[in-house]
Amino acid sequence: MKYLNMNLRCCRFYSILQKAKIFCLVLSCVLYSLITLACTNKSTNADLENFDMPNPENKQKIFVNTTEHDTAQTIAQHSSEPVWVYLQQAKRAFDTGLVSDAVKLANEAKDINRTQYTELINKLRRFLDYFHYKIENTSITSLYNALYDHDEIELCKNLDAVFKLRSIKQMSNSLEHLFDFLADCAQALPESDYIIGKVFQTQGEYKQAQLYLERAWHDKDFLENQNEKIIVLSALAEIAESLQDPDTEEMYLLAILSEDSLFGEKNKASSKFSAMLKSILNQKNLEKFFLLYRHQEINQLAAYNKLTEHYIKNEKYEKALETAACAVCIITTHIEEYVKRAHFLFEYTSIDDLLSQASKDADLCEWAQKQGFWEAYIRFADILYELELYSQAEDVYASVASAVPDFYIARRAFYAIQKIRFYYAEQSVNETNDE
Repeated sequence: MKYLNMNLRCCRFYSILQKAKIFCLVLSCVLYSLITLACTNKSTNADLENFDMPNPENKQKIFVNTTEHDTAQTIAQHSSEPVWVYLQQAKRAFDTGLVSDAVKLANEAKDINRTQYTELINKLRRFLDYFHYKIENTSITSLYNALYDHDEIELCKNLDAVFKLRSIKQMSNSLEHLFDFLADCAQALPESDYIIGKVFQTQGEYKQAQLYLERAWHDKDFLENQNEKIIVLSALAEIAESLQDPDTEEMYLLAILSEDSLFGEKNKASSKFSAMLKSILNQKNLEKFFLLYRHQEINQLAAYNKLTEHYIKNEKYEKALETAACAVCIITTHIEEYVKRAHFLFEYTSIDDLLSQASKDADLCEWAQKQGFWEAYIRFADILYELELYSQAEDVYASVASAVPDFYIARRAFYAIQKIRFYYAEQSVNETNDE
């Protein structure tokens, strides 16, 4: 009997074990199916995101900025990246003194750029031929819509990148203009020409450097960052200075400043620039000038200072006053902003107080010294002195002497004040003698 009961128990246990195994098998199959389905959906969603497909329920075409990538990646991401990798490596090689490598890498970037745009042109032409489109009868928007409808997503992205350089409106929605522009893009890589020009400049080959930099300037509209126009023009101005061609140097520096909203409107009687100059010429001190006028364009500051030096050297003090005033306006703006960031309760009351606050900040003083801020103030005062605006000049000299942390510049300002006071004393004596 005991043996029979034991067998029954064993049978029941075996039955339960079998059922448990079957349950585990079914559960594992269900879990595997769920995981596989989730991975498939995730992969599909990722693919759709990578293709940047429009919503099929809303077939509106978007011609500009359809991708979130920067224009620096231009034509098709997988093939355009090497251009910018090569350019970055070329710049790094130039900065570290490996000039031969810099030239080689810059030229290779040009070759890759030419190949990419040529491939794009060929792909578009093959698409047009295959579907029997005629260039003269087809607009850019029609081509784009056709590419989209035929799931040519990569070509659509390529064109999106092109439209960031030049819009459909600028090309008059003309397919002929588009192909002309792509052909120009294939031949133009101003960043490469700039690097090669700088290499020749460092080697003292100024004429050769000028050729490459002029080519970069000629292709300025193809620059990815339009602010780099200033860099190219500054390099051309340096070359002109090295070649002792002051007129050409002035031309390039003025071209830089023409991009500035303040200096660019100097010929307008009602402009901010005209009002600023009047406040300098008509007031005995420059309290109003330093209180009212601010300007942000620090990218043009080097050109203002350089052109001011050029005018002083050629004794064109009226023109030097215009550029020096703009430079000082920019400098005062950025010093005030720096001080306010460090001391949020600070309020501007006078230039003396501002410079005094600035002199207490070691980082600001170091930055200002490197940027030539203090030199710009005393240069401004020197120009006022040369124009016989002695009262205004003394006002600026006094601020510099009392607050600027640079001992050499402060001493220059102090001696200039003494010279002005000696002049006034001499004038007073002469007037007394005349009486």
